[in-house]
Amino acid sequence: MVVITYCSIFEAMLFRDVIGQKEIIGRLLRTVLDSRISHAQMLLGPEGTGNFPLALAYARFINCENRVRLDEEIYGFGWDSCGECPSCKKMYNLSHPDLHFIFPLPAELRKMKKDKKANELIYEPWRALIRETHGYFGLDDLHNTYNLKGKQTLISAEDCTEIIEKVSYHAYEGGYKIVIIYMPEKLFYSAAPKILKTLEEPPGKTLFLLIAQHQEMILNTILSRTQIIQVPRLNDKDIRQALISKGHSHEEGALAASVLAQGSYSTALRYARDSQWLEDNLKQFTTLTRLSFELHKKYELEKTQQLIQWVAFMSQQGREYQKNFLAYTLRMFREAVLASYQTTEINKMNTAEQEFMDRFFKVINHANILSITREVENALYSVERNGNANLIFMDLCFFLNRELRKGYRAVT
Repeated sequence: MVVITYCSIFEAMLFRDVIGQKEIIGRLLRTVLDSRISHAQMLLGPEGTGNFPLALAYARFINCENRVRLDEEIYGFGWDSCGECPSCKKMYNLSHPDLHFIFPLPAELRKMKKDKKANELIYEPWRALIRETHGYFGLDDLHNTYNLKGKQTLISAEDCTEIIEKVSYHAYEGGYKIVIIYMPEKLFYSAAPKILKTLEEPPGKTLFLLIAQHQEMILNTILSRTQIIQVPRLNDKDIRQALISKGHSHEEGALAASVLAQGSYSTALRYARDSQWLEDNLKQFTTLTRLSFELHKKYELEKTQQLIQWVAFMSQQGREYQKNFLAYTLRMFREAVLASYQTTEINKMNTAEQEFMDRFFKVINHANILSITREVENALYSVERNGNANLIFMDLCFFLNRELRKGYRAVT
């Protein structure tokens, strides 16, 4: 973990820059305009829903010296930061002396903080991460940025002591002192007592904003001292429009990415930046369903060997690849159900997917769709928790063999 006061950001983060979340923005604006800013707030929502960008925009608006009115019919809310006052410009660069960050890192990097030159090297990747993602990133992105594969990251007692010392001073510019804590789930249990008192009774005009994703992983003593703001998943339309307007994808790619992203812009962005992911996922899905369906006595030995080879291939891929494929699989089974009911107006498939679905959809129906969906969701759950990939995908194949043939018998 490292505490950062000085760094810079590529894009101005105003409420106008946040994707969707109009209701949450309106709620945050009202706390400022009505002078009801709670001293410890937790923006709780899945990765990529915008809780980090919301925190940045909120911090900027609180200390803005010349807030501006907006047309509510256009933006969905009536106020925003001016972007031009000295405070806004410092927030733009994340160089405001009253803005601080805490985020988890491994022990060897935390030790480097004592050296000023080394400390500069530590927060440079953090700055680059925000510049590249505009605040839409997850813990895996942070780990990849610092090349932390397999290393444990946390927020330590020393980090809490440092931030408590910083907020004990008077605000440099007379506004709010704002501390953004990214992933309080990573707060080490021995560090919690250090910060509890400050969270409960902070110095005057001090605001703690906690950016969290998993409530069940956060200490109850932390939860009880914060006002929790639930940040919902983004809708597909907002994600699709953002991908296109920011130049990350064309219409067809943005449509597919938004559907697969399950309300996460950062996930959609990963899909959009990989031009081959859609084609590859369709290829693997076709292989999975074909081998599973054809695995019966007539072709038993040949198809079993091919299935074992496919499972071995999937097991060798990274966890993110496996998760993305299973999410794609869930989507395609949904599309198959819609196709069976001839609801083409709400299908979200490209041409290649539609061509495959025209041959496949008949074996997905009322007889098997619920059980198949549950099984794929269970496989995804197991992959997320580092289960044995060989066992997960082999079990899924045998399960699909039984359920696809059940669906086939139901229509013949």
